Amino acid sequence: MELRRLEYFVTLARERHFTRAAAYENVSQPNLSKQIQELERECGVPLIQRLGRQVHLTPAGEDLLRRAQAILAEVDQIRLMMLEYRGLTRGRLVVGAMSSPSAYLMPAVAARFMRAYPDVDLVIESAPSQVIYQGLQDNTFHIGLAYAPQESAFLDVTPLFEEELVLVVPRDHPLAGRESLPLAELANVPLALSKDMTCRKIVDQAFASMGIAPRRSLEVASLEGLKATIEQGLGVTLLPKMYLRSIQDTSKMACVRLVDPTPRETFALLTHRDRHQCAATRALIGAIHGEIDRLLAAPLAGFKETASPEGFRP
Repeated sequence: MELRRLEYFVTLARERHFTRAAAYENVSQPNLSKQIQELERECGVPLIQRLGRQVHLTPAGEDLLRRAQAILAEVDQIRLMMLEYRGLTRGRLVVGAMSSPSAYLMPAVAARFMRAYPDVDLVIESAPSQVIYQGLQDNTFHIGLAYAPQESAFLDVTPLFEEELVLVVPRDHPLAGRESLPLAELANVPLALSKDMTCRKIVDQAFASMGIAPRRSLEVASLEGLKATIEQGLGVTLLPKMYLRSIQDTSKMACVRLVDPTPRETFALLTHRDRHQCAATRALIGAIHGEIDRLLAAPLAGFKETASPEGFRP
């Protein structure tokens, strides 16, 4: 079974479309189709089925996909390891990161890393926590940035910081002068909320713990959209404190700490404990820590910091 055919199959499974998969692999569509047919002939069972223009995997295809992803990831790791022995630094690193950190953390990390390792292809994929855990187990992700799992037999978990949500209001809002606010007082306050599941999970869990549901006045697709909403005086919202540290101009907004309870989750760096970490992987992890340290040192205007739980950065 040829590795190249497995690569084509994995790309087709991701793209769900022959034309897009062929373009990604830089081959003709007839050639890609032929290679998939040869793979099916080798396996002796159908691996895909076409419904209209979309490609869907058969049950056998789903099983093959999981094994193929793990095989190809291991091959990439072998290549990286051998190149490292030769004193070269080339290859491909894939990071699975939750959507919010992908937006405010990874751009600066990628810039720092790519200056040091220009010949390493860095891929950052946005995904929810459970997908990241599975991707690390399948070796499709080399590094994960997600909420710390309750327990894991295969992951090394390094807590990075407590991702805390704070109330963000326009500067002239009646709540702008408050130093803190019990979460229960937001029960009747219409909130602009993000569809981003990284934040939404923390919001929903915090409100559920109080037996109340947040009142939604507006839903926005991104954190940047929520920021613009507040700057234009169109409402109040909840945003991650680390994201707010990355904003250079906060002159049009005020931040208020939420208490009783404070909406927060432990954010962690995750790696597979049995996976070899090449020099590039170690450098990428160092860049992540460096950017987090930079953000934590950035002041949050008008926001009084409090002590963090032992073992976590504020």
